[in-house]
Amino acid sequence: MKKGCKPYKPNSKNSYTSTKSFLLAKGLIDKFLNIIDYNNFKIEVASLTKLAKDKHGINEGSLFGERTISSADKSYYQAVPNKKAFNKIDGIKKKAQPKQELTDYYMGDDALREQEEREENQDLFLYLSSELNNKLGFDNPGYNASPSIQDLVNQMPMITKADIDNKKLDC
Repeated sequence: MKKGCKPYKPNSKNSYTSTKSFLLAKGLIDKFLNIIDYNNFKIEVASLTKLAKDKHGINEGSLFGERTISSADKSYYQAVPNKKAFNKIDGIKKKAQPKQELTDYYMGDDALREQEEREENQDLFLYLSSELNNKLGFDNPGYNASPSIQDLVNQMPMITKADIDNKKLDC
């Protein structure tokens, strides 16, 4: 790595930005893709192109070409990315990535069903508590829990089989 260059940190966004970051870290190009070290740039691009061919089967030519930029007082080389090759690499990588399990974000059918049952049971409990409170004459405004065992014993409700058969309890 050249003096003053930042260490290379792979960029997982896509293969182009990762490769550009790599070449920047090596001091071979600047952030505008101007080639700083032409000979080493050519060697590194040839190595990366071979890696893309061996690892991903990419046969789209060199990953970077170059063009000459000329002005009145100087000329220099600028790297030109092979977008077709980089897009192909990204497509291959995307297909090869394992699909992320939805259970990380979604509970799954069984867990969702269990949660719905718990909510239904809670609703049923509140409804039955309210009905019991009303039928047994408890006056607890805003209190939806069923009476305690002690309260039931103290009230000694008399529920007969006939009451149940005649559905006098409605709950």
